[in-house]
Amino acid sequence: MNVELERRRSAPAHERTSDVTRTRGWLAGVLGGAAALAAVLAVELSVGGAASLGPSRALSPPHTEAGLSCESCHRSPEESGAEQGEAAAIAEACVGCHGPHPSTRPGHRRMAAEGRLGCPTCHAIHDGHGGVTLTTGAATTRWRDGASWALPASAGVPEWTGARQHVALVEVSACARCHEPTRSDDPMAYCIGARRPGEGPLDPRTPALCFDEHQPLLDAAGTERAAAWELAR
Repeated sequence: MNVELERRRSAPAHERTSDVTRTRGWLAGVLGGAAALAAVLAVELSVGGAASLGPSRALSPPHTEAGLSCESCHRSPEESGAEQGEAAAIAEACVGCHGPHPSTRPGHRRMAAEGRLGCPTCHAIHDGHGGVTLTTGAATTRWRDGASWALPASAGVPEWTGARQHVALVEVSACARCHEPTRSDDPMAYCIGARRPGEGPLDPRTPALCFDEHQPLLDAAGTERAAAWELAR
């Protein structure tokens, strides 16, 4: 009896068994997990992420029509003469084609002067860049991130009779970097239209409805440009 108790008090020596030495199981698990991750990444990249990693990022139809390439906008600061880095170099490229047209809003002008706001801040050229093209005798075209489609007659867009116009639309997601669009006391609230009580979250792809901030409203009134903007809204 004492011998049996003595035996129980002595723990058996530790032995390495196949439970901790066999690697085939966990190795297969690791390889399987890596394959699953690769599959998920492939789906994500095919949906839109690949464009952000490679040289074939989508361009808007107006920029494609103008024959722009990556080098047209992505010039080095040394080439463009910009002293504030790549963002400033891109903004200079924008002005090279569109001409200088700073914001008329004091807050935006102040941020631009401080280097915190530039053309790509609101007009995200590759991600969420969209707009409308108005052409006489043809359906109005809506475009976004390189894709374009004709708006149906049921959209209720009046017929356009002026010169062909491209109107860029700024999406709420760009504004939301600084503003809180759904807060009633934020100036941005006027740019999303009336919202019904209990309405769901605001879609970040929703175009802002603000007037063109690059020209004073009274200066633009009655011009073809103002008419195009009103139709685009």
